[in-house]
Amino acid sequence: MRDENDRPSHDDRMETGESQLSGLELEAGEDRSTARRWIRRAEEILPVLALAAMTLLPLAEIVARRLGTGVPGAASFTQHLTLWVTFLGAALAAREGKLLSLATTSFWREGPWRRFAEIFAGAVGAGVTAILFRASLELVDVEREFGSTLALDVPVWLAQAVMPVGFALIALRLAWRASERWWGRFLGFAGLGIGLWLGQMPGLLEGRPDWPGVALILVATALGSPIFAVLGGFAVLFFMTDGVPLAAVPSETYRLATSPLLAAIPLFTLTGFLLAEGDSSRRLVRVFRAWFGF
Repeated sequence: MRDENDRPSHDDRMETGESQLSGLELEAGEDRSTARRWIRRAEEILPVLALAAMTLLPLAEIVARRLGTGVPGAASFTQHLTLWVTFLGAALAAREGKLLSLATTSFWREGPWRRFAEIFAGAVGAGVTAILFRASLELVDVEREFGSTLALDVPVWLAQAVMPVGFALIALRLAWRASERWWGRFLGFAGLGIGLWLGQMPGLLEGRPDWPGVALILVATALGSPIFAVLGGFAVLFFMTDGVPLAAVPSETYRLATSPLLAAIPLFTLTGFLLAEGDSSRRLVRVFRAWFGF
């Protein structure tokens, strides 16, 4: 028979249970970390694939024309891939906190005033971006009902869908990065919520003076809110006070981003990056020095 002294005590069972619980929590934490890494990697791969497609489509079109044919919709797809690269890249910049902005608060000492300025700038930026999200969602919905298509019967609204997705990611990240403290992040998400509310009910500002909104956006921009927030913020503010549909703002953004000329900018940037990484500039300088002696 088993001696009673050999039975595990209550404390031993408690320690075993706590150890198992800690092991399960550790496994769950590792699973979340792995999922987060995969999501981050996928978010980084998407703009790379879009940029690669932007590069390969014109090259394929050149080769196809040499053979007496062409790639259906190469120009249109390249222009809309520019839109995807723009918004996916902006979402990545927001994730890393690298959206273009004034570095005003970086010269301030650490303290409550600096934290308040960062929270205020993040909340206003998130609110403006939330309005742009709501406006771009309206644009996509209108385009979906209209039924326009690109080449190969690809619907236009599918190409435009990256706009609300990009604005949503930027707004969430601006609100989250407004502060490292939960109460500061709560204020950042409060600004996001106010933006969604105004985007849902734009008639609230129709016919009202726009100077308070202008002052709010200017102060937030001076304190570090992204530069695009002042441009987009002024646009939506003036349109809302004049009673113009908000979809006009992302509609103009879409028109500019899909311009035939704009696609050259990321391609030139890619070319410059390849030249810099390949150390081509130094080799070219050495060649010219060897040829011309200076």
